[in-house]
Amino acid sequence: MNLLLFMAIGSFVVSCGNSKKAAEKEHQAKNEAAVENKFKEIFHEALLEKTIGHYDKAIPMFEQCLNLDPTSSAAHFALSDLYQRQQNFNKAMHHAEEAFKLDKSNKWYSMHLADLHYEIGNFSRCADLYALSIEDEKNIDVKKRYSEVLIYAARHQQAIDILNEIEVEMGKVPEISLTKHDLYLELGDMDKAENELTTLIEDNPSEIENYLIIAEYFINTNYASRAESILEKALTINPKSGDVHVLKADLSLRSGKVKQALDELSIAFDDQDILLDRKLDLVEGLSRFAFDPTNPDGKVLIEGIGKLYDQIYDEDAKNDQLHKLYGMYLQRQRKLKEARHQFELSTQLKPDSFFSWRELMNLDYRLNDFEALETHTEKAIELFPAQPLFYLLSGIGSYHQQHYQKAEEWLYLGKDLVVSDPELSSEFLYHLGKMKCLQKKYDDGISYFQAALDEFPENGKVYNEMSHFLIASGNENQAEEVINEGLSKYPQNALILDAKGNLLMSRKDYSAALKLYENALKNDLSNPDIMEHYGDAMFLTGEEEKAVGLWKDAVFHGANSELIQRKIADQTYYEK
Repeated sequence: MNLLLFMAIGSFVVSCGNSKKAAEKEHQAKNEAAVENKFKEIFHEALLEKTIGHYDKAIPMFEQCLNLDPTSSAAHFALSDLYQRQQNFNKAMHHAEEAFKLDKSNKWYSMHLADLHYEIGNFSRCADLYALSIEDEKNIDVKKRYSEVLIYAARHQQAIDILNEIEVEMGKVPEISLTKHDLYLELGDMDKAENELTTLIEDNPSEIENYLIIAEYFINTNYASRAESILEKALTINPKSGDVHVLKADLSLRSGKVKQALDELSIAFDDQDILLDRKLDLVEGLSRFAFDPTNPDGKVLIEGIGKLYDQIYDEDAKNDQLHKLYGMYLQRQRKLKEARHQFELSTQLKPDSFFSWRELMNLDYRLNDFEALETHTEKAIELFPAQPLFYLLSGIGSYHQQHYQKAEEWLYLGKDLVVSDPELSSEFLYHLGKMKCLQKKYDDGISYFQAALDEFPENGKVYNEMSHFLIASGNENQAEEVINEGLSKYPQNALILDAKGNLLMSRKDYSAALKLYENALKNDLSNPDIMEHYGDAMFLTGEEEKAVGLWKDAVFHGANSELIQRKIADQTYYEK
């Protein structure tokens, strides 16, 4: 009986112990399930915030996920990506390393970590990480990136091996062949380097593009003779290839053979596959050197560019860039009427070109064609109603035709559009002053001149014009005071020196005036008005031949009055 009772009690105790353990396990399982559910809930919320760009909300949520499960590689990966987007590199690297440690089999983790090491230039570690997943990689772009990393890590043979794999899938392409060529050179294997280029051409002997890429590579790496050899081979395939002749022109220019380069471009431009816009780019590139006064080949280039424009010029092409660039060329050649025609065509084809309108009207002004200037400015103002420059030019065009009321309206309207530009404001006031003086309203004019100087004291033309009108109105002493005041502030200002010379000319002190004009011209080498005045002083001091030469120079630089043409024709001085 006692034994049975003992066994019963023992059985009861064991049963109670098992029940307790079972309960504990059940409680633990419920806790783990609750934590897991909470993790999933927060993780998905965080993913949503990240997807819609709320990074500042997503980051603390993923951090909370790590508090719930520190072994979550996915949370570490997400945090690394977010911190990288926020340029927090240290935290991005930390979480990327943690994600990789927790799951080294995940290729996205290893490649993300590799990219971070790439950013800091740790190419060796980057290459090692790529190597973990590259064997089964099918993506060509990833393999290209891996080959790039291997090159930076100076693992040249491995890079070649990967590039060979890429070639198996893509076939021979110039970029890979040239890269392998350079890698073999790094390894000192000249034969294999040369073979890369040879096989590229042999695999596609009629593909001109391959010849061009290789030739351009040799040009850029200063192997001119090898580039020349490749181009000559290309010409056996297509003697009229414009692209080949363009590169031959490049080679000729680099070796100083300007005439030969121009001949090559002429041949190239006969190829209709070379688009007009490209031809224009090439000619404009030459123009930058042609008009450099320090270039000894400038004259040859300028003449050659003119011939190239003759070759490509076609109004039926309806290309505004053609007319704009050709207009600039003609303007530099002092062919002002021809240049103006080109800018007229340019504005017709592209009415919203501020540059072309501005150049067109500047040429009207230089040609003293104030009727055209007035017409063109009114059209430009319709297109650019907020541009004060066009109002200024319209006012100038109007008052030169004695349309004074209209001019005053344009000048006032434009002046009110000027914002934070004292020099331009001074120009408006200067022309208002000049307009008033032309109407012999000298007091009003001088007031505007003074206001122009108050706005921008360095405006030399104000001193020049104000002194001119003071002399004209019989106030020579006041004119001298104005000029001396200007020279005391700006002793090398060409226009004020010119004004002083004009004053001395009016007093018939030609020798003193001559010295002032000479000094003025040193400070403004291409000013046609100063050149003409200098020529006048030369003539009146007995240097008639030099005077005529200076008058001709003035015309070359833009002077075109009837008076100067008469001086040149009669080879004598005439007073205004």
